[in-house]
Amino acid sequence: MNFLNPGDLVYIPQDVWLHGKNAGTTQKPTIAILLKESEGADSWYIFVEGQKKKVAKKYVYPMGEMRVS
Repeated sequence: MNFLNPGDLVYIPQDVWLHGKNAGTTQKPTIAILLKESEGADSWYIFVEGQKKKVAKKYVYPMGEMRVS
Protein backbone atom coordinates (compact mmCIF):
# COMPACT_ATOMS: atom_id res chain seq x y z
CA MET A 1 0.00 0.00 0.00
CA ASN A 2 1.33 3.40 -0.97
CA PHE A 3 0.79 6.25 1.48
CA LEU A 4 2.75 8.83 -0.51
CA ASN A 5 1.46 10.85 -3.45
CA PRO A 6 3.15 13.21 -5.91
CA GLY A 7 3.30 16.69 -4.42
CA ASP A 8 3.72 15.45 -0.84
CA LEU A 9 6.46 16.87 1.36
CA VAL A 10 8.82 14.09 2.46
CA TYR A 11 11.69 13.71 4.89
CA ILE A 12 15.06 12.32 3.76
CA PRO A 13 17.52 11.42 6.57
CA GLN A 14 21.18 12.41 6.69
CA ASP A 15 23.74 10.35 4.72
CA VAL A 16 21.32 9.05 2.04
CA TRP A 17 22.57 8.69 -1.54
CA LEU A 18 20.70 10.86 -4.05
CA HIS A 19 21.11 9.93 -7.73
CA GLY A 20 21.10 12.54 -10.48
CA LYS A 21 23.07 15.57 -11.55
CA ASN A 22 25.57 16.38 -8.80
CA ALA A 23 24.84 13.02 -7.13
CA GLY A 24 25.94 12.52 -3.55
CA THR A 25 24.76 11.94 -0.01
CA THR A 26 22.61 14.24 2.07
CA GLN A 27 24.75 16.19 4.53
CA LYS A 28 21.84 16.81 6.92
CA PRO A 29 18.22 15.70 7.25
CA THR A 30 16.37 17.17 4.29
CA ILE A 31 12.83 17.96 3.20
CA ALA A 32 11.87 17.37 -0.43
CA ILE A 33 8.83 17.36 -2.71
CA LEU A 34 7.79 13.97 -4.05
CA LEU A 35 7.53 14.05 -7.86
CA LYS A 36 6.77 10.52 -9.08
CA GLU A 37 7.62 6.85 -8.71
CA SER A 38 10.59 5.61 -10.75
CA GLU A 39 10.19 3.11 -13.56
CA GLY A 40 11.58 0.27 -11.44
CA ALA A 41 9.15 1.08 -8.59
CA ASP A 42 11.94 0.81 -6.00
CA SER A 43 12.67 4.53 -5.82
CA TRP A 44 11.11 7.97 -6.06
CA TYR A 45 11.97 11.07 -8.03
CA ILE A 46 12.11 14.04 -5.68
CA PHE A 47 12.72 17.78 -5.99
CA VAL A 48 15.31 18.88 -3.47
CA GLU A 49 17.52 21.97 -3.26
CA GLY A 50 16.37 23.12 -6.70
CA GLN A 51 17.15 19.86 -8.48
CA LYS A 52 15.38 16.66 -9.53
CA LYS A 53 16.96 13.61 -7.85
CA LYS A 54 16.21 9.91 -7.45
CA VAL A 55 16.22 8.24 -4.03
CA ALA A 56 15.50 4.70 -2.78
CA LYS A 57 11.99 4.37 -1.33
CA LYS A 58 13.28 2.92 1.93
CA TYR A 59 14.77 6.34 2.80
CA VAL A 60 11.67 8.42 2.07
CA TYR A 61 9.36 9.24 4.99
CA PRO A 62 6.11 11.21 4.97
CA MET A 63 6.05 14.49 6.85
CA GLY A 64 3.75 14.20 9.84
CA GLU A 65 0.83 16.51 10.38
CA MET A 66 1.44 19.27 12.87
CA ARG A 67 -1.33 19.82 15.36
CA VAL A 68 -1.42 23.12 17.18
CA SER A 69 -3.86 23.73 20.00
